[in-house]
Amino acid sequence: MLSNKNRVRNPWTDTLARLEDERVMLQRIAAGVPLADVLLYVLHAVEAQSGVALRTAIAFVDESGKHLVHGAAPSFSESYRQAVNGVPIGPHMASWGAAAYFGTAVYANDVMIDPNWSDWREFAMEQGIRACWSTPIKGTDGQLLGVFSNYYATTRLPSPQDIDAIALVTRTAALAIERSQYDRELEKRVELAIAERDRIWRLSPELLAVVNAQGRYVSVNPAVRDILGWTPEQFLAMPLADLVHPDDYAATAQVLMPTANGGHEARHLENRMKHSSGSYSWITWTISRAQGDLYMAGRDDTDLRAQAEALRQAEDALRQSQKMEAVGQLTGGIAHDFNNMLQSISGALYLIRRKLAAGNLEAAERFIDTASESTERAARLTQRLLAFARRQPIAPVPLCPVRVLQSMEDLFRRYTGEHVRLILHTDPVSWPVCCDANQLENALLNMVINARDSMPEGGELTLQATNRVLDQASLVQNAELAPGDFVEICVADTGCGMPDDIKNRAFEPFFTTKALGEGSGLGLSMIYGFAQQAGGFVSLDSIVGQGTSVRLYLPRYTGAMPPAEGKTDAVPVPVDDSLPPAVVALVEDDAAVRQMVSEALAQLRLEVLVASDGLEGRQLMDRTKHIDLLLTDVGLPGLNGRELADVARQVHPDIKVLFMTGYAQNAAAAQGFLDTGMELIVKPFKLEALLERVRRILVI
Repeated sequence: MLSNKNRVRNPWTDTLARLEDERVMLQRIAAGVPLADVLLYVLHAVEAQSGVALRTAIAFVDESGKHLVHGAAPSFSESYRQAVNGVPIGPHMASWGAAAYFGTAVYANDVMIDPNWSDWREFAMEQGIRACWSTPIKGTDGQLLGVFSNYYATTRLPSPQDIDAIALVTRTAALAIERSQYDRELEKRVELAIAERDRIWRLSPELLAVVNAQGRYVSVNPAVRDILGWTPEQFLAMPLADLVHPDDYAATAQVLMPTANGGHEARHLENRMKHSSGSYSWITWTISRAQGDLYMAGRDDTDLRAQAEALRQAEDALRQSQKMEAVGQLTGGIAHDFNNMLQSISGALYLIRRKLAAGNLEAAERFIDTASESTERAARLTQRLLAFARRQPIAPVPLCPVRVLQSMEDLFRRYTGEHVRLILHTDPVSWPVCCDANQLENALLNMVINARDSMPEGGELTLQATNRVLDQASLVQNAELAPGDFVEICVADTGCGMPDDIKNRAFEPFFTTKALGEGSGLGLSMIYGFAQQAGGFVSLDSIVGQGTSVRLYLPRYTGAMPPAEGKTDAVPVPVDDSLPPAVVALVEDDAAVRQMVSEALAQLRLEVLVASDGLEGRQLMDRTKHIDLLLTDVGLPGLNGRELADVARQVHPDIKVLFMTGYAQNAAAAQGFLDTGMELIVKPFKLEALLERVRRILVI
């Protein structure tokens, strides 16, 4: 700033003085000094640096844009402020009203004769005003913000230097006013945001919480009452270990405590939170971190998870019903095959008896082989059917689809019958896939059943497995899949085919063209769902009168294949009769099986105690002092084999157990059925295999 001496010698229009004052003004504006203080400083500086007596004032445009209101006038009395406050904008409203109305500077050299002052001359005389220069203050966008006025006690017109100085003041005042307006708008927005945040906090149906750097909840919204049954005060008073399910505590603590989390920022968390009733609710959290605290929004997914589990169980039941429907349709063919096998066994036994009576041992041995072969065929068929029909969870595993086709060929032929020619083509070097084996078998069987039903008068049914490399064009109907290697399994028939209206609905659940009771309409829809679940797709081509082709595409599996499983009890080892003395408890409800097994065990010079059901077996356990091995059927009346084994171990803690079962091996041995010291053999078995298993168990 210039010294007082320089101010008298050099008027305020001095360039250096203006630059210095402008710098100070801008500093105050940038520092956020209140608008009133900035304007007072500006006007004081203008008046102090003027070479003649000068009074200044600034008026603002009100929110309506129709009036001027007092802003700053450091050298005027209260009467001036009251008189100019609320003056309408328009001509004949003194210099300031006219300047605001026209948007240009209005210079009144002599207010006593200026027409804009016709209604304000008495006011001018009271205030000692003879000249008035009023200039609009405009924002950066040209909007009128206010008016800057210079008042003199003598008549006077502005010089070019005065006009430059006035421009500096209006420019500075505009910056200060806009900054003040921006600050007020920002404050309003902050207030609204805070109010909105508080409303969301109070009214949100989701659980909102804040966790501090120590991993403790420090704030929670009222929704905690509806979701978890706690008041906010109760919830915040509880330690984390009491709020979170024990199985979820470690994962939760890792997310909430940065030191335990190694600095890793987790954005999502699912855990079970304790309800005031003592139960637990599944909460899915979305998390963000700010200033060291975690801000968490939690959604109660307890019902959603229950619905998902119910849906999963319903889907499992649906898949199982579809499998059983397919098994039911196989019954006729299987019964026919079993009758043939029983006829073969019955005939062989009759001829063996005749040959033995005639002393022809060589011929008798040939018919023994025939009966054994029929028995093995029946065993393979029942095991295949039981394995297919059993209920089990979905478990994708690497497998060779060609082997699956080959292993099911007998089932396919039994269903299709003699009037349908079944052709199986496979790629010599078939790629592996990764899917649920049981679902694949179900899909294949349903494809074959549909093909067979489309050829009531007979025809040709072709199954083919081929390696395919599909590009993007081949996947135009399945754009979500990436191009690459697939295994195509095609089931084609020469049946009646489908018209377009039926073909377009073929994959819809419960859509069927079969008569009531002949099909559920779930076959193709289940195949479609299986293909999607396995990462592949299914397509259908059909021409009326020529036939239908259903193609199942499964992505190639490129990982390591598990070792091939060996056959169970394939080659029995010759039985070693030199066993130490041992006691075996045999519990079997089928008299014929019980007799044959007992006779076979006697060959090992074992002491055999027999019982016909679970209750007799329990009595046998109680009254016998020492038993080395319990050989029991699983499906016993009264007390099943597994329950009998538990009873036996209470009386004879060191007893070993060998279960016999006619169910599929995987199903019988699932879900922890076998404990330590327990084994299982699947019926029908060769007696040599049973004796070898008993011998091995007893010598261990």
